[in-house]
Amino acid sequence: KILFVCFITQPSCLARGIFITVIPVSKADLFPFLLHCLLLSVILPKPGHCPRRLNVVPSHKGCVCDEDCPADHKCCVFDCGAVCVPPAFTKPGVCPRRHWGAGVCAEYCSNDSDCPSNEKCCYNGCGHECIAPYTVKRGRCALPQGTPMCAEYCYHDGQCPGEQKCCRTTCGHACSEPC
Repeated sequence: KILFVCFITQPSCLARGIFITVIPVSKADLFPFLLHCLLLSVILPKPGHCPRRLNVVPSHKGCVCDEDCPADHKCCVFDCGAVCVPPAFTKPGVCPRRHWGAGVCAEYCSNDSDCPSNEKCCYNGCGHECIAPYTVKRGRCALPQGTPMCAEYCYHDGQCPGEQKCCRTTCGHACSEPC
């Protein structure tokens, strides 16, 4: 027996939610179902997700599902309708927590795919910008000592070079070697 997904109307996308049932059919019973059934493996969505904003020229207009789009492009709905665009991908890591006020009110990115290397597209309190993700590096910070440093040179380990960690100073934070 072969497993098919059957649709009320012409074969379309599983994501459109118009399938009614999954039924087993034998090869002898295959012909009547050809107009209304698709193999489940044929209709899997392509990897990635739709970008938040349309900032490229679409490769195709009027798509219904990912299968209507060329190569790795996805069918995404924007104000102008459904179009085929390159997919967006979410990079690992977490956007750092904002510590004070709002950032620059500009949209420097719309998703992680717009950012270089391991940076993520993060909300800064007003707009979006590429920022190193929050990471915790190995080791511990030494106790603050010496001349008071009252400035915020970093907010998390991901902003420090190499093995350095973002450690508390007497009244702020700075990158330093772990102990």
